Amino acid sequence: MLESKMLDLSILIPVYNVENFLERCVNSILHQTINNFEIVLVDDGSTDKSGKICDWLAKKDKRIKVIHKENGGLASARIAGIKNSAGKYIGFVDSDDYVDPTMFEQLLKPTRDCGHVDISIGGHVVDQMDGRITIPCKAHESQVWIDGISAMAEMFKGDKFVWSLCDKIYNRDLFTDDVLACWPNSHGEDTFVNSVVMPKAKKIIFQPIYGYHYCMHSESMMHTNFNPSKLATVYIVAGIMEKYQDYPSLITALSNQLFGYLLTYLKNMQDEAPKYDVELDKCRTIAQKWLINNNSLDLFKRHILEVLLLDHVGFLNWQQSERKKLETNYYCGQKKLYIYGTGIYGRRTAEYLEKNKIKIDGFVVSDYEHKKIIENINYPVYVIDQINTDANILLGLGIENTITVIERLRGKYKNIYPMCVFLLCC
Repeated sequence: MLESKMLDLSILIPVYNVENFLERCVNSILHQTINNFEIVLVDDGSTDKSGKICDWLAKKDKRIKVIHKENGGLASARIAGIKNSAGKYIGFVDSDDYVDPTMFEQLLKPTRDCGHVDISIGGHVVDQMDGRITIPCKAHESQVWIDGISAMAEMFKGDKFVWSLCDKIYNRDLFTDDVLACWPNSHGEDTFVNSVVMPKAKKIIFQPIYGYHYCMHSESMMHTNFNPSKLATVYIVAGIMEKYQDYPSLITALSNQLFGYLLTYLKNMQDEAPKYDVELDKCRTIAQKWLINNNSLDLFKRHILEVLLLDHVGFLNWQQSERKKLETNYYCGQKKLYIYGTGIYGRRTAEYLEKNKIKIDGFVVSDYEHKKIIENINYPVYVIDQINTDANILLGLGIENTITVIERLRGKYKNIYPMCVFLLCC
């Protein structure tokens, strides 16, 4: 670390080809309502005018320090910033974002008023491309943790705050040499670093302040299409689950987080199969280990994953055109729409369709004996033999029954849809 008078805060900004946004970002920090801070601009081998803008800004304000380095990625830029900073606390800002004038003062306040605080957390808003400002998660009360594992569980739960390194400040002592050495240069690095430093923290404070602006724009990293490198986030979350498998509340939060990632990426990869067969196999292994038999994960979500993970009955070959055909048939009144199954999956499917203003024509069961025992359903119930062969039938069943029913009905009924695949495509 550099030897200098300890500043309250070092604000680190990795810079790479952001000439259109950099000045706005830096000016928003220079206008903070605190004084004892520095800005460390890390030019990560920019090929546009960003490096020159960094130098020009530094000449205008002595609180700005500039580091020029060869391109090494976001993680290497952040590490270089940490090593060349002098603040007691460290904050991270992405160069295409900006912050409100009081944000860092509000984040620093509990570090002065509440004794030793290792991490002070706020929230963020999203500046949409159409000019709207949205708040992904909104809490109204502050919270204090003296247990970093509990704070991590809250982070992955995502009701109050999320896993970004931005919108927080960290005691620089948390970034020990071993932390810097294992810092991944990949998607999910924020998730990983927080999972390493939070357990080290003795006190963590969250405040309902929303002064960080994530900016959506056509050049933003947030708009990149799928590529296998994004799966690093899946592997990182699975690794955290492995490390903390004895902490039920954390595993529950992580399970839902992992489900969200797998849901997105499995669908992305299935569209280009067999291009991503190796990656699909890795994701299947992770899902089988951590989610399929995980009672902390909602039963409905587990079933969705089971459907996505089964390729031998063709679920992964589902095409958008099939969903469109179903919608066209329904809305044009060409065919009736039924749900096969009256259990939890079938009823949940009906609830989902009702919320989307799609009313089914009834439920279907396998035989008359089954029909006799059905209770508390506000739709007519039919035996499958009563249904026209051109009807649309959503299979609201568990995975084993889905496979069995598909095999039984395939020759007679052409419009059969595993309900989870239908819901995922909507």
